[in-house]
Amino acid sequence: AEGGSVSHACHHVALRSLMSHMHACSAPAAGGVAHCIVGDARDFITNPTVADGIRSSQIDALGGDGASRVFLVLGIGGCHGNERDATRCERQLQAPVSAMARALAIVNATHTELQPHRIGIAAPTHGCTLGSSRASSGYWQWEKVQACFELVLAHEAKYCARFSHIVRSRPDLTFGRPLQDIRHYSQTAVTVLHRRGAWLDDRFAIVPRALADVYFRTVQSYFTCRDCGVYRSACNLFQSLDNCASLPLRVLPGSRSPASPRSHHVGSECLLGVWLQEHTVQVDVDKAMSFDHRGASLPKVDEPRARARA
Repeated sequence: AEGGSVSHACHHVALRSLMSHMHACSAPAAGGVAHCIVGDARDFITNPTVADGIRSSQIDALGGDGASRVFLVLGIGGCHGNERDATRCERQLQAPVSAMARALAIVNATHTELQPHRIGIAAPTHGCTLGSSRASSGYWQWEKVQACFELVLAHEAKYCARFSHIVRSRPDLTFGRPLQDIRHYSQTAVTVLHRRGAWLDDRFAIVPRALADVYFRTVQSYFTCRDCGVYRSACNLFQSLDNCASLPLRVLPGSRSPASPRSHHVGSECLLGVWLQEHTVQVDVDKAMSFDHRGASLPKVDEPRARARA
């Protein structure tokens, strides 16, 4: 009985503390930009110019009235792919700890989470007969994006704050010229890069805080059961099929079986676009953004092949 009294008393203390915190944060201070930098560490660690470029062309350029914070979820290890990727990865593993510390200091990281590299590991499955892509690389990337969003939410709760925007970026992406001040970008739509040959670019986005709960949970699109007619209409996929019913049951778009050729692959860009469309989130494609990806300048891009707005 005595222990029960202590437990009961502790419950009331905890409840009063929670209610006090909720009252204190009933009107959180708004402002600042949260930067979610998500992806494999690689060039971010081994190429000194990458962190500098991220800081100057994105973080400092977007501003945020001094209340901006930087959150990173980085994959470590997992040397695979072509010879160039494997070489970069080997350099990352050989880089001293000081190289990571230097890069994090340059971007003034608020919180950093390191994860084991999981590209190539099968993504979780679900019971859909048709639906989401099982391409593991996209799945694990979007899981990191959601993990970074959770870090942002924890920061907001701890400091009774609410950012005006959350930026989704990669640790190997810098811009050829600095972005404009955050006030230049939409307050009601997700701003993305202009990318040739893709329905919707999934590598970078400026997301108003009101839309962040949808965008940063895009990994859930991989678990949404959809008829392939949705992908045919939205992303110009499955055009070779007379009807979607001809797809074998239990063969998911994106699987590598002979029954599901590459033309049936549902990529990350399509899954992002459909997810935003289903949640009535508008997208603004900014043609003025030009960027360097892993140090290579990209050519001027043409109008996207399919719909650019969700």
